[in-house]
Amino acid sequence: MLELRARIEDTEIVGEALSGDGVAYTTSRVALQSNDDASLAKAVRSAVSRAVAGLEAPMIDSISALVLDLSGKESVVLAELGITADVTATPVATVDAALQTRVGISSGTVIRFGA
Repeated sequence: MLELRARIEDTEIVGEALSGDGVAYTTSRVALQSNDDASLAKAVRSAVSRAVAGLEAPMIDSISALVLDLSGKESVVLAELGITADVTATPVATVDAALQTRVGISSGTVIRFGA
């Protein structure tokens, strides 16, 4: 099983596909163009999409979660992507059909917040 993680690192969004034991199968970096919510969401979408594109087909099917670590902006980013997060629920959200089309992660995949 792989987790697709997106995090802020300095002025970039880093997207990584990580195994349970911490092996990175693919990493992508996308520069943040500005600090507004729409730009952050665009960079996250791009970093995740590029990380997924770096995987071979069988590995894409093994992505079990999308984990967002965005310095408190996780819900805002999901809202910009058209997904409503419920921070009191587990999981906080799941990948919908529109996000599946944009980034290549299967619809229904769990979305979590944190490292």
